[in-house]
Amino acid sequence: ISCKLVNNRDSLQFPVGNDPEQTINNLQSALEKYKVRYHYKEIPDISGMPIIDAGDILDANGIKWAVEEEIYDRTHPPGYVVFQNPRPGVVVKPHSVIYLKVSKGQE
Repeated sequence: ISCKLVNNRDSLQFPVGNDPEQTINNLQSALEKYKVRYHYKEIPDISGMPIIDAGDILDANGIKWAVEEEIYDRTHPPGYVVFQNPRPGVVVKPHSVIYLKVSKGQE
C-alpha cells in the first residue's frame, strides 16, 4: 500500500486511496502511541459510582482527582459521583486533575 505523510512523523501515514476504515485505524494507532510516549491518560467513566470506588479506579490509573462540589441530586444516592470533568474518554496530560461533583442525596 502506498502511503503519504501528513506531516514529518512516521506515526501519521495514510493510504493514498484514502480508505476511511484504514484512516481511522491509523489515527487510533497514532493516538495510542502518543499517549504511551507522553504518558497521557484516558479518563474512565466513573459517573454513577460510589466515590470510594471511583477514587480507587482513578488512583489505580495514576489520575489525580478532587471533589469539586457536593450537590443535591435526586437520581444518585449520597456519596455517588454525579458529574466528572473532563468527561469520560478524554485524553489528558500527565498531572492533570479530574474534578468530581458528588451527590448529597435529595434536598
